[in-house]
Amino acid sequence: MTAALSQPAPVRFVPRRKRPSIWVVLPVLFLVAMSLLPLLYVAIKAWEAGWREALHLLWRPFVWGLMRNTLLLMVGVTLTCMMVGLALAWLLERSNLAGRRLWGVVLCLPFAVPSFVSSFTWVSLSSDFEGLGGAIMVMALSKYPLVFLPVAATLRNLDTSLEESARTLGCSRWGVFVKVTLPLLWPSMLGGALLIALHMLVEFGALSILGLQTFTTAIYQQFELEFSNANAAMLSAVLLAMCLVMLWLELRVRGKARHVRIGQGVARRAQPVR
Repeated sequence: MTAALSQPAPVRFVPRRKRPSIWVVLPVLFLVAMSLLPLLYVAIKAWEAGWREALHLLWRPFVWGLMRNTLLLMVGVTLTCMMVGLALAWLLERSNLAGRRLWGVVLCLPFAVPSFVSSFTWVSLSSDFEGLGGAIMVMALSKYPLVFLPVAATLRNLDTSLEESARTLGCSRWGVFVKVTLPLLWPSMLGGALLIALHMLVEFGALSILGLQTFTTAIYQQFELEFSNANAAMLSAVLLAMCLVMLWLELRVRGKARHVRIGQGVARRAQPVR
């Protein structure tokens, strides 16, 4: 008997990764180190205070009041901006609104005005705009373009064939918006909402004018007026933790879903609504 000749296994070609140049890595490492420097300072000051002192500083009604104001401001402004931005984007891109190009510029102007200037203007008109309710209104009118712009761009490039297919299957206009259009706009809305929420967590100038006590204003008072580095570091650590939680929640809500168009042809624009 003759032994069967075994064929050699095919060799799989694996391309070697080229290491980046040191002149590219060094600037990146420098920027990362500079970005982490404030976090390192807060961590060192919090560590010097110790666990006992940290619990004593954080477990107070004052801190819980700051957290309540900050969370209510963040949620109120974010939800208001999402509703206003979505409504204005739909009116601009899906209705026969006259002067659409002019409105597209006018609706972005509030974002070009600094928020503390807007706050000073509203407070100068009336003292009723001070406090939580006034802060939500003033900040929402200043930050809604962060939702309006990406949602309007998504609506402008959205293929209407999916919406037309849903209408032919018996869905009402409102049902098509809720089941088809809104899920396609969800990634753009979440991106803008994340930016607004983070802005509200770290906003300082406008809130100091509006008379709302949040973590940022309390940190400034502890560090600049009362010369207490430990209190300021503890409050800063809580604020940083809230920012990290917001980033984690946005990743969880958005998930890994992606919306792509795989059909041939070009996306058609929707018929404008009167």
